[in-house]
Amino acid sequence: MVSTLEFKMIETQFFNGLKNGNIILTKLNKEFENENIDQLMENVQDQIQYQNEVDNILSQSITGVDDFEEEIDKELDQLEAQIVNEKAAKLPSTEGLKPIILKDDKKEEEIVEQEEQAERHIEQSNTPVALLS
Repeated sequence: MVSTLEFKMIETQFFNGLKNGNIILTKLNKEFENENIDQLMENVQDQIQYQNEVDNILSQSITGVDDFEEEIDKELDQLEAQIVNEKAAKLPSTEGLKPIILKDDKKEEEIVEQEEQAERHIEQSNTPVALLS
């Protein structure tokens, strides 16, 4: 009996909450009716159209040339081709020369060699080995 009374009290609170929510929603809907929603939406659409027009005007080239990017790309390609031709004409041939090994390269070669030796040792012994670097 006590649980039934508690449940009925909860139902009453829930019902009152729905009733109050309905009253508030009705008042809010009346506020929207008082304002001219259609007029507001038309004004928003007009502003969006105006902004699009401004964007289109600003996106056009100031110089009146719409394909200025293509012209710049062509000029860049010409300059690159000219530089490549000049460099190819000035550089001597390196055929038959031994590669130059710098000190850092020797250290790197030694590290690679040590790692290869460690890997061979692991493969031969089949026992786990920790590599410290």
